[in-house]
Amino acid sequence: REQAWVPAHRDLDVRDAVRSGVADESDVRDMDLRDGDPGARLRGPELLVLLALRPGLDAGAVAALVGRVQERWAALPALGRVESLAVKLVPAPH
Repeated sequence: REQAWVPAHRDLDVRDAVRSGVADESDVRDMDLRDGDPGARLRGPELLVLLALRPGLDAGAVAALVGRVQERWAALPALGRVESLAVKLVPAPH
């Protein structure tokens, strides 16, 4: 049975996979998914992941965190359906 196409930022399996990849990271305070290419013109990634990080992290801590998260995401089948993904780091509200 064929299923209707759902944009990656609205796909619940993708959302759950992204969330599971950051679940063990205490410095990630929140996450959100956005359409990275709203006009579908190949001008951006299919999926934009916004990660709200704890304020005060240095560059080394951020790089290590992003590396761990990317490794976890790479192993998740639901994210294999996403053709391109970008991460945008944003400060978490105090």
